[in-house]
Amino acid sequence: MPGCGKSLSAKAISASWKLPLYRLDFATVQGSYVGQTEQQLQSALQTAENVAPCILWIDEIEKGLSGAGSSNDGGVSTRMVGQFLFWLQECRKAGLCRRDGERRLHAPSELLRRGRFDELFFIDLPTADERRDILHLYMRKYLGLDFAGAFADTLVAMTDGFTGADLESTVRDLAYRAIANPAFSLSAENLRSAFENVVPLSATAPEKNRRHPRLGTRARCPRERTPHRQRDRAQKVRRDAHAQGTGVAPPPDRKERTCRDHYSTEIRRNRRRKAA
Repeated sequence: MPGCGKSLSAKAISASWKLPLYRLDFATVQGSYVGQTEQQLQSALQTAENVAPCILWIDEIEKGLSGAGSSNDGGVSTRMVGQFLFWLQECRKAGLCRRDGERRLHAPSELLRRGRFDELFFIDLPTADERRDILHLYMRKYLGLDFAGAFADTLVAMTDGFTGADLESTVRDLAYRAIANPAFSLSAENLRSAFENVVPLSATAPEKNRRHPRLGTRARCPRERTPHRQRDRAQKVRRDAHAQGTGVAPPPDRKERTCRDHYSTEIRRNRRRKAA
């Protein structure tokens, strides 16, 4: 899930282990000349070995290697995957290689097996207790408020489905409004109104969260509301009603429906030609 702290977890690991953190972006490694990309990737990996022990943070790896297996980029992404896999397999320097990504299924399958990346962790939406801690942190940081009491429980319940980034941006927006307008008061009503006006990412981009274990049954993809799916559901209702002997006519078969749709399309096309 984006905005839930993947990048922050890499920084937290670095601070906890007291090791330097180096960020490798595959998108910026790519060059415009033949062989430049492979050379720059080799130089970046060699630098990581020279400063070991360290934590190598590979951010958005599936975007940098999205062209692997295709010939659209001249096979550059495929060669990058092979070079990086060989380095993962043969590197013996002490350190941690950590990658971030939002679309695990879009990453090359060779990266997912044991021996390359040993563990896969899913960073979920914050729970109620985690949202309480996040709000307590940002309320004290940006607004200087003590987030506790019954009103705190109300805000925690209202922010179900919010990511950590959603919570921070909402509290930070309240701080900006308080600075811009000295007459703006941080009352309970204004705080509640600010959170009610926020649409979280889990609701604005449900098509990206269909596989989410908590949002898969609640989030609706926009394509589920297309006319074709509505027609299929209506035909299923008619078919079930006809099977129960209620006197409802069965829906037309697929061939008849296709001919009728084609005929209706031709009629609309001729009408537009006449109107033009």
